[in-house]
Amino acid sequence: MGIFYFITREWKLPEKFWMALFEQTKEPQSVLAVALHNANSCAELYLLHEKNKISGDELYEAIDSLKCNGIVWREFLDKAKLLTNTI
Repeated sequence: MGIFYFITREWKLPEKFWMALFEQTKEPQSVLAVALHNANSCAELYLLHEKNKISGDELYEAIDSLKCNGIVWREFLDKAKLLTNTI
């Protein structure tokens, strides 16, 4: 069991959250698991780009592979920058 199991149990989250997090250890199938996987991927890409570990071209190639449209990515960037500024 991963730590996600204990956290979801401690926080008394519904089983669908535990299952979606568990799916992250393999191929995500459920809508929630895919959404969590894509959100995590976007966060990782954002940080890699911010730290100049990947180029802009590599960033957008990866975003395309996630099938993340431009509107969703821009909203993610706005929220990530806002969050970064509050830390």
